[in-house]
Amino acid sequence: MNRLKSTRRAPGRPTGVPRALGALSTLLAPWAIAHGATLSAMADQYLDFNDNLVPPGWKLRRQSDSGPCGVGHHRFFAGQTNGACTLSSSLEVAPGTGTLTVAWKGNLQHDGHAHHQEVTLSTPTGSGIVVRVAPSSTPGSQAGFLTVISDNMGEVLQFSTWPDGTYHFHLRVTQNQLRFTGRVDGRRAIDYSRQLISVKPDQIKRVQLGVEQSIGEDQWMDNVSIKQRP
Repeated sequence: MNRLKSTRRAPGRPTGVPRALGALSTLLAPWAIAHGATLSAMADQYLDFNDNLVPPGWKLRRQSDSGPCGVGHHRFFAGQTNGACTLSSSLEVAPGTGTLTVAWKGNLQHDGHAHHQEVTLSTPTGSGIVVRVAPSSTPGSQAGFLTVISDNMGEVLQFSTWPDGTYHFHLRVTQNQLRFTGRVDGRRAIDYSRQLISVKPDQIKRVQLGVEQSIGEDQWMDNVSIKQRP
């Protein structure tokens, strides 16, 4: 997996990482929930975007200066130049739920430009979990950055090698642990876990997907699966 370094800090823009990784704390701010659309509750759900429409019960938001982004090409995507979108929905997690998982297929491409994709799971109080993956924007580099926020603390990990390709990502939240993995070409390139203290699966009431691209190949997420289990 070739992990190089790990820095743990409070939410905010980490030092020494690409601009696209900054200002993560805004994703968990209470206003993001208070101003979101009132959407229908859901249990297990699968989004394949094959009809090129925003799924029922989900809300698409574009940054004010965003380039091309949204649901199209049978996926949730952000394109050049400077595409940036989120797709969010309320989430009804049954009391006592022991495990909540979010899995999806997405691309990682080192093209010398900044881009990322992420999942945010939020509670009504504005706390929650953010997981963001971003290839290095340094020309010629194959490194990647994984940013994780939970329990009001952020951690940025730099990996020396993330192969380009289509990844299968899997985020698993249990009563006391967060685990995130990414597989490409049949092997596990990302494997991360940390203890959870204050965020429990049945406290999570909102899910948000995010993609951002500056220049280069579209950044996209597809085949999104959200499941809860006892």
